Amino acid sequence: MKPIARCTPLLLLLVFLLASTAVFADTILIGSLDLYNDIPGPGGQDELDLTNITGPGAPSNGTVTPVTFTGMTLSINGGSVVSLADLGAGLTEVIASNLLQTSITSFMLTGSLTPTQVLVNGVLETIVTTFTVSYNGPALDTSGSCETSGTGCPHFDVTTTSEIVPVPEPATLTLYGSGLCFVAWLRRRRSLKA
Repeated sequence: MKPIARCTPLLLLLVFLLASTAVFADTILIGSLDLYNDIPGPGGQDELDLTNITGPGAPSNGTVTPVTFTGMTLSINGGSVVSLADLGAGLTEVIASNLLQTSITSFMLTGSLTPTQVLVNGVLETIVTTFTVSYNGPALDTSGSCETSGTGCPHFDVTTTSEIVPVPEPATLTLYGSGLCFVAWLRRRRSLKA
């Protein structure tokens, strides 16, 4: 029983060390989704623009590796899902137009990303290869100053994350720790016989 009692601190130390190696995902900025007023005044119309801000000149929390948005779909106010064309690095595309002003109460944009490894702040990271941007709330307002100056218009960041390094489950840690305790007990037993 004494060898097991001596292994308890070792097991606790092992659990602490393995649990402390968890890596948290970084949020990586890859684009922006902006609602602009296209035709001002009564009965005005809005448009939804998607910008891919990856590649050279990307912001400090973005990727300098050119990333392509592929397989994109858009649904506005729970309506039908529309497939969109691919969008390359550094490009902007109008993805919805002729929208009645202040009519959008919800939308969902989804898509995939290529490549899977990108350079972020000098570090090569593997990214989650899908993204989703969604909104559900009061009608998005493009009237007032947004209508005339373009500032203050509804804006949404398009982001992805780096993949998280998996952390062993407690059962795996217990099994691993038990094996180490057994090996320590065998070594101690052999040293006592010698």
